[in-house]
Amino acid sequence: MSSTTAISEPCDIQSQTDTQRIGGNAEMAALRNLYELPYLAQFVTVNKVKFGFPTVDTEILEECLLVQGGDLLISDIAARILRHTLKNPAVRAKNFESHLIKLVESKSPSWNPLSNTEFNKLPAADKLKLLKWLADETKEKKDEIQDLLSEDVENLKNLEDKEIRVGQDSENRIYWYFQGTAASYITYNES
Repeated sequence: MSSTTAISEPCDIQSQTDTQRIGGNAEMAALRNLYELPYLAQFVTVNKVKFGFPTVDTEILEECLLVQGGDLLISDIAARILRHTLKNPAVRAKNFESHLIKLVESKSPSWNPLSNTEFNKLPAADKLKLLKWLADETKEKKDEIQDLLSEDVENLKNLEDKEIRVGQDSENRIYWYFQGTAASYITYNES
C-alpha cells in the first residue's frame, strides 16, 4: 500500500456475512441500480493523486458502503473530499462527520440526511448519495471560479476603451492592458 493512504485494509470482503451487511443482497442489488456508485468510483479513480485516495473499484465501494456501522474506507474518502473542499487539514476520518453536517446545513438546508442519524448508520444508498453530493461540491467550487474568470474576460471584451490601466507596483511601474485581437490581451508596463 502506498504512503499516501492512511488507512488499513478498506473492508474485508471475504469475512463479511450477510448479517454484517446492511440489508444483505437486497440492498446490494438496489445499490447497484444507482448511478451514483460508478460516479463515485470514477471520481475516486480520477482524483486519486489530487486527494490521495487509495486504489478502489466499484465492487469494493459497494461492499464498504454496506458494512454495518460504517467502514474506514468510506469515512476516509469523505474526510479527504471535505479536507479539500473546506481547505481544512484537520478533517480526518475520525472527525469528518461534524464538518460534513455543517457543510450540508450551510449549502443544502432543505436536504440533510444527517439531521436524525449518524453518517455510518445511514442506509448505504443515502451514504452513497451524500458522498456523491460532496464530490459535486468540489466541482461546483471549481465551476464558480471559472465562471468568475469568464465574466472578467467578457467584461474586458465589452469595454469600448482599447486600453485599460490595470495597476501600479511597488516600484511605481504602471501596467496597461491593450486589447489586441478578440482572443488576446497584451500587458505593457510604463517605466
